[in-house]
Amino acid sequence: MNSHLIYWPVLAQILVPLVVLILNGKRKAGDVKSGDFDRDKAAMDNEAWSKPTILTSKNLANQFQFPVVFYVLCLVLANLNAVSTAALVVAWLFVVARGTHAYVHVTTCQSASKIDPQSASKIDPPESAIFLLGFRPIGAGVAGGDGAGAAGLG
Repeated sequence: MNSHLIYWPVLAQILVPLVVLILNGKRKAGDVKSGDFDRDKAAMDNEAWSKPTILTSKNLANQFQFPVVFYVLCLVLANLNAVSTAALVVAWLFVVARGTHAYVHVTTCQSASKIDPQSASKIDPPESAIFLLGFRPIGAGVAGGDGAGAAGLG
């Protein structure tokens, strides 16, 4: 198999932090325009920005943690000419998972662990598999939240 095929998922994964970076810039520009941040603390404290900006900033930082291991593994596989169909499938699955993670993180930032146990007990068995993956039915209660998530993503 052509070892250079592993670079396509790497390039796709590189797009994720670039999109988050652009979104973060737009959100910070919006905060500056509206004054929705503490100007004195903003340079040194990420928590001085609005919640949406904090979400994108934290996700951007996260994009330089675990994905770095992905980049290194892909480069090693390409260098050793060890790219297989299985490696390509896993690489593309990683990219999809990280893209989904970034989307959830910059929109709702709610996980299955934050769902109110009383609401969780009302989930029907067919929905339980989706619940275990971190998604929740639309309208399911969230501890401390209103239960309204982006398209039911948890």
